[in-house]
Amino acid sequence: TILRRRRLFHRARHILLDAETTAFVLVLIPERLPVLETERAVEALERFRIPVAGLVVNRVLPEGALGPFLEERRVQERHYLEQIRQRFRGRPQIQVPLFTRDVGGLDALREVGRYLFPAG
Repeated sequence: TILRRRRLFHRARHILLDAETTAFVLVLIPERLPVLETERAVEALERFRIPVAGLVVNRVLPEGALGPFLEERRVQERHYLEQIRQRFRGRPQIQVPLFTRDVGGLDALREVGRYLFPAG
């Protein structure tokens, strides 16, 4: 049992470290704590030579009039979006907007997919 588990762990490690077949895509929201947590995660993954392919910045406020409360949030969000651009420059970054509803079901997943894979 121990040898079988050891082989399994070695195989998993090999797969995780193979940049040709595996990479992590980290998902965060444009707020202070998630930016800091993502920065630590990227550093840890890089330290162990685990590839990080890019980031998905989720729940970004949509353009247009939002009212005073959300406009104030947008000002704060822009600050964190700029931090994300600077701290993770050189890595692909995709923004997914905040939707009016939770993502559930095929139609909602297709909508998210349009942001993740804009070329189809």
